[in-house]
Amino acid sequence: MTGDLVALMWAPFLMCLVLTGIHAYLGIHVIAREVVFVDIA
Repeated sequence: MTGDLVALMWAPFLMCLVLTGIHAYLGIHVIAREVVFVDIA
């Protein structure tokens, strides 16, 4: 049962890690450039 859950959830978990890494990398560059975003909503 646990093995089935791991087999099912490894790809979404990996994608969460990848997306978190990409957002952190890009966010560091945005902060380094001191870009200020204005809320449009």
